[in-house]
Amino acid sequence: MKWLRIARGCSRLLYVVALGWLINRIFVTDWTTAFAGLVFVLNGALLVILDSAITARDTDHETSLSETLWRFLLLPWFWMM
Repeated sequence: MKWLRIARGCSRLLYVVALGWLINRIFVTDWTTAFAGLVFVLNGALLVILDSAITARDTDHETSLSETLWRFLLLPWFWMM
């Protein structure tokens, strides 16, 4: 269970970096977004898988405020999919 939480924390950090990188590529520099988009999509899929695995093992982790905020942060990923 501990390695799932560590993996989720690292994946969340990478998700925020990839989201910022993607926004920068699209709106600021107007460059191609192929690699940034690929990192964003694959990392978002990993986050969804990790969150569902943690939810299956620990049912009360969904009730915290931080988990609710992370669900809203995943919203751009669902829009892209």
